[in-house]
Amino acid sequence: MITKKVIQTSLNYYPGGLHTPSSTDPLIWVKGTDHLLGEYLQDCADRLSPRTVQTRKNNLKIFMRFLDGKRLTKLTNRDIRRFLNAMKKKGTAQSTLSLYLTALRSFFAYLEQYHGIKLPGICDIDIEDYPRETWEGKGQDPLTRGEVRRLIEAPCTLRDSLVLAMLYYCGFRARELALLLINNVDTERRIVSVIGKGNKPRQVPYSPKLDRPIHQWLHKERKSYV
Repeated sequence: MITKKVIQTSLNYYPGGLHTPSSTDPLIWVKGTDHLLGEYLQDCADRLSPRTVQTRKNNLKIFMRFLDGKRLTKLTNRDIRRFLNAMKKKGTAQSTLSLYLTALRSFFAYLEQYHGIKLPGICDIDIEDYPRETWEGKGQDPLTRGEVRRLIEAPCTLRDSLVLAMLYYCGFRARELALLLINNVDTERRIVSVIGKGNKPRQVPYSPKLDRPIHQWLHKERKSYV
């Protein structure tokens, strides 16, 4: 939930504070960039996951700090290039640069659609202009089947083992599993209903390997937690 506190926090996005608006300044400076940014984040919160909203907020905050007080209405395509180039020199991965571009495109599109504020188009900036470095994606060797089995069997309780097993076999996100309710598990069809990213419901089938632990948890061990 984006509250007044979040909108107030966005004042920090400009180290020197907001510029004093003049009669010729467009709406973005009459209403205040902080207000519009908070409004945009609230719109994101209404349709996206909290983690996505936080990522958008952080990325836009970094971009605003890079501008060092420059008015958004004075932005050029070159400014955005300079920002991405600077982040690349700091060792930012291509995947993170892509998130910056996504946040900027979304914020700029929101301002144009709902406030008539035209900002420089960045559709001609391709993430492929910033190729992956040789180190990106390294050091993430997948677990072997034996290692997965030992990992699932390591916990002392059935509940903890079942958590790991469902994360592995069903591919759940941690938040999806944390919000899972008993009546969301259809043991006859082996289907689990969860709320995914953007609060979108989805149904996930599970492996017959989970039949026994799920049955034991529902009808035996779970009672010890009630």
